[in-house]
Amino acid sequence: MTSRLELNPDKTLVTHARTRAARYLGYEIIAQHGNDEVTNGRWSVNGTIALRVPPDVINAKRAPDRRHGKPWHRSALQNLDDYDIVSTFGAGYRGIVGYYQLAHDVCRC
Repeated sequence: MTSRLELNPDKTLVTHARTRAARYLGYEIIAQHGNDEVTNGRWSVNGTIALRVPPDVINAKRAPDRRHGKPWHRSALQNLDDYDIVSTFGAGYRGIVGYYQLAHDVCRC
């Protein structure tokens, strides 16, 4: 029985997990490695698969609130009440953190 599944060469990438992260559904998938922690005679993180938030996603989410790399105001929010401003930022933050809640470094968002 032959498979009729075709892979798109532009979207298909085979990588070595220790040298380069693979991207899937907006996450970076890596194999963790470290030489500083030993638990029960074993390296505790070596070979463990981890999900991370890609740095370009973090930069893209921060971009509307920054100009020349520094925090900047959103002029559309200037005339709103304090409660509305905080709820707008909170809703955006909850959306990002909700999607990336499986990542080990979600605190960077």
